[in-house]
Amino acid sequence: TQRPFSLQMPVLQFESLAAGKTSSLSDSPPVSLSNISRLSLTIRCKYSEKAKKGIRIHVKSSPDNFSFDTADLYTLDCDFEPGQVVQKTFELEANVQFIKFCVENMDNSESASDIKITATMGG
Repeated sequence: TQRPFSLQMPVLQFESLAAGKTSSLSDSPPVSLSNISRLSLTIRCKYSEKAKKGIRIHVKSSPDNFSFDTADLYTLDCDFEPGQVVQKTFELEANVQFIKFCVENMDNSESASDIKITATMGG
């Protein structure tokens, strides 16, 4: 790949995430940030009309793609609008080797749907 470059890659998608549930780290493929100098994550989600809270993305890092941190590198709250599809892009530092994601549905009574995380990486 020539420099500068920009690559957009879908990294995680859920048709639905039940109320109060958090996805497992094993649901997420690792994203290698080697040779990456710019990183943004675009989060897209649909909320039910009765939803009271949104989703939260937990970004975990690893130096070796085997052992991931227990603490979040980033914690990202997606915008929240009941009955709407929302999308928000976050600019992040690309100063770790690997990242993975967990998605938390903070609403304890309604599921969230059509969840999609897309990474845009540049070098």
